[in-house]
Amino acid sequence: MSATACPPPPSLINPMAPPTCAALTPLSAVLTFTILNTVGSAVVYSGVFALAERVYAFTTAQNFTLGVVYGLAYIPGALAIGPLQRRLAHVLSPRAVLAGITVFLAMLCYLPIATTAILESSGEQNQPRDQWPMWVMVAIYSFFSGMVWPLVESFLSGGRSERD
Repeated sequence: MSATACPPPPSLINPMAPPTCAALTPLSAVLTFTILNTVGSAVVYSGVFALAERVYAFTTAQNFTLGVVYGLAYIPGALAIGPLQRRLAHVLSPRAVLAGITVFLAMLCYLPIATTAILESSGEQNQPRDQWPMWVMVAIYSFFSGMVWPLVESFLSGGRSERD
């Protein structure tokens, strides 16, 4: 169904009612976002372990555990986005939720750097660096990253036929 075939969204008549018909997200926009977000996620996912080892003195076992945390935190995020989006539907569009999560993830990547800078400027930072910022960043990043991909998949498949 195209955007022009949709009736006016009920949200204009009743702001509390979710719209029944929405325009398809252009495929080029979804694919561009997917490519850029995949590259960004890959940089974080691969870079976090090198950073943990070289800067935060993680052992192999700690890096393995960090990877387990990364994987396990992703699952609840992926499971939570559907119910969360349904609860937020009358307030935020899926695009707004996706944009907010993406901006939050970008800012979250600075947590270890900012924490280290704050601790070093206050004279509290010892060598090796405190490891907790990496654990916190990875757990939170993975949870919210788990929310991103179901949303992206819904933009890709929502309202499209096999042929599309």
